Amino acid sequence: MQYIKLLPLAALVPALLLTACGGGNENTEVAPVSAGPSRGVPDDVPLYTEDSDAKRMNYEITDTEIVVIMETINGPLSPITYYRNLANAGWTMQQDSGNDGGTILATKKNRTLSVTFTALPGGAGTLIELRTTKLEE
Repeated sequence: MQYIKLLPLAALVPALLLTACGGGNENTEVAPVSAGPSRGVPDDVPLYTEDSDAKRMNYEITDTEIVVIMETINGPLSPITYYRNLANAGWTMQQDSGNDGGTILATKKNRTLSVTFTALPGGAGTLIELRTTKLEE
């Protein structure tokens, strides 16, 4: 008798799992994520993406500037090295005090760029704050 009571439940579990996982519904497609510019951030703004663990956390675009906050599990050395090579992308270095808590300042045509690095507590990574002027369209 106990097996008879469990049989309907055993038959129901796979059906519930298929439904929860999207199985059985052929019209559930997920749109691919665009690999283009990041939500209005121009292509010439250098976003740190050198390691697979770098991620954009937050961004804000105002009338005059673009602010992007990124986090990586790497210590400050890796992102600092990345931003010290801005000349390869046409930027002119204005100031380099890029260390933990330091800032790199650069310019490119009519755009200014400020990148500040802050080590996260306990060696958990680095917070990168990037500020750049928004160019008039």
